[in-house]
Amino acid sequence: LPDPFVVLTVDGAQTQTTKALKRTLSPYWNETFKVQVKPTSVITAQVFDQRKFKKRGQGFLGVINVQVSQHLNVQTGGD
Repeated sequence: LPDPFVVLTVDGAQTQTTKALKRTLSPYWNETFKVQVKPTSVITAQVFDQRKFKKRGQGFLGVINVQVSQHLNVQTGGD
């Protein structure tokens, strides 16, 4: 079973990484990251297997790209 972790990127610049979870096909991360987004921003979440990533620089499990304006109501001028 994989040890999945996620690399979260906003517009290719702001990057955050979750902790790896051990031996699971149903990961759930209860982590919070603060990022700045615009309506045109794209949030990318790439999932990797930590064991394969460390050993061979591989371990890619999947990716999803979310365009902020299609899923969130972003208000400008706030914190």
